[in-house]
Amino acid sequence: EIQSGNNVTAIVTQVISPSKSDKKGGASKSKYGGLRVQVCPSVFGFVSALEVTNSMEILQDLNSYFPIGCSVTCRVLGVVGRGSARTQEALDLSILQPLEDQNRSSSKNRKRRNNRP
Repeated sequence: EIQSGNNVTAIVTQVISPSKSDKKGGASKSKYGGLRVQVCPSVFGFVSALEVTNSMEILQDLNSYFPIGCSVTCRVLGVVGRGSARTQEALDLSILQPLEDQNRSSSKNRKRRNNRP
């Protein structure tokens, strides 16, 4: 079972461009754009552009940096909808959080190596 805090590997299925508002005139979930990804046949997710990167260069050209079909490692921020026999499970995801975890881990490993006698 997928839960908040888990890391998952997903495939990019769509790059969503930023939009100004949803049909009702309010802010939409994809206001800033992002990535739609497939974790497995019955589980898909959305990575808001703000959870993809802190780099403006990458944000302005998500299509080049995250082509459809590429693999990404994501942290589950939340489970939006539980799937039933006829529907898919939906996840809110972050690419930034797994990267931060990797950076912390590699920093700790460097410190350990540097402290060896």
